[in-house]
Amino acid sequence: MKRKINVSKVLKGFDGEVMQVNTEKYDDKNLPILKDRTLQSTLITYMRMAHRIKMSDENRNVAYILGTLIGQATGQVTLTTEQYDVLKEIVDNGRARDQKNQEEDVFPIEISKQVKKMVDEAEIVEETIVEEKQAE
Repeated sequence: MKRKINVSKVLKGFDGEVMQVNTEKYDDKNLPILKDRTLQSTLITYMRMAHRIKMSDENRNVAYILGTLIGQATGQVTLTTEQYDVLKEIVDNGRARDQKNQEEDVFPIEISKQVKKMVDEAEIVEETIVEEKQAE
């Protein structure tokens, strides 16, 4: 069963305001340029951390494919069951090993729980099977 996720959704802080992320670019007054933190940018960070998350090599390969799919999406992304399961595993765990091989949260709770909820609410896409009629 496939799942569809709108990765353009914005994340909000505890105060209800849209969360911002630094683009590492600066305007003409040398002030940082901020953009809205989206589900897409947050999931990409999780995929970039996949090499530090305990999982099989096969699932790491799926995480790489997920990173590409999510990174190139413009709004909705449709995932296979396998891709969704790996994404869910990464988001549900929410932890990665640091340089000292100690596990730490990838994001603070304000972000991680919100992302988990969005992934859990992914829309199920009904697959229809088209039967071919043979010409008699």
